[in-house]
Amino acid sequence: SDSKVVQVAEVHEDEGRRLTQIVELYADECRSTNKWKGRTEAESLSTFQLIVRILGDVPINTIKRQDIAEFKSTIMKLPPNLNKKPEYRDKTIPEVIRYVEKHKREKLSLVTVKKYLMRVNALFDFAEIHGYIDSNPARGISVNVKKADKIVVAPFTEAEFGKLYNSDAALKYKFRYPWQPWFLAIAPLTGCRLEEMAQLYLSDIRQEEGLWVLDINDDAPDKTLKTEAANRLIPLHPFLIDDLGLIEFVEKLKKRGEQRLFPDLKLQSKGGFGR
Repeated sequence: SDSKVVQVAEVHEDEGRRLTQIVELYADECRSTNKWKGRTEAESLSTFQLIVRILGDVPINTIKRQDIAEFKSTIMKLPPNLNKKPEYRDKTIPEVIRYVEKHKREKLSLVTVKKYLMRVNALFDFAEIHGYIDSNPARGISVNVKKADKIVVAPFTEAEFGKLYNSDAALKYKFRYPWQPWFLAIAPLTGCRLEEMAQLYLSDIRQEEGLWVLDINDDAPDKTLKTEAANRLIPLHPFLIDDLGLIEFVEKLKKRGEQRLFPDLKLQSKGGFGR
């Protein structure tokens, strides 16, 4: 009867939106506002899949601070690349944890755990702002990351660069794709990120006040940058111009009717052009 239908609808409304539904709503907003840059979307969705896997697809208004604390405690026992390594693929979360302990496998770094918790906090902030929950149960739950815990990447020494670029193996290496040697040259001489190089248009290589530069921008719909501050002009090193002939390479591509510096790279649904 109609009355029964109303009752069922009311009960469902009382239960609240489920966790996966909030994830979908939050993802839609992040996409529409261009909040997620580069790999942020894939990394965020992976975190949300994990919390659903650990806590279950429960009504979001039933999740308490103790549940978020349990999520935090659980992920601190998990290994990196949980979804990528075959040895973990068919195991439950408790089975993975037992396997990691038994075989003394590497666990997620505190830096990574902190990122997971920040993403979860943002998700529940969204739910609170939009009235799906009264308060954010994840607020304030994090981990302390000491300076020693942070990933410190030392610069390459001249000797190490020699091994990479001047060894017999490097000089005789046969590249499978034409973009590969260019990436190896452009990266250390500009400091560009992988995706910044992969998505370059030919028009991004231009002269500014007589100086050849790389214009790193997100002016095209299929281009993304990690942060707003990543918009910048980078002077091109003379080695790229005089020794490797980058400008001649650009002109050759223009004559072929190409628009991109690396036309062989195709836009992927995850990971952009650089995947």
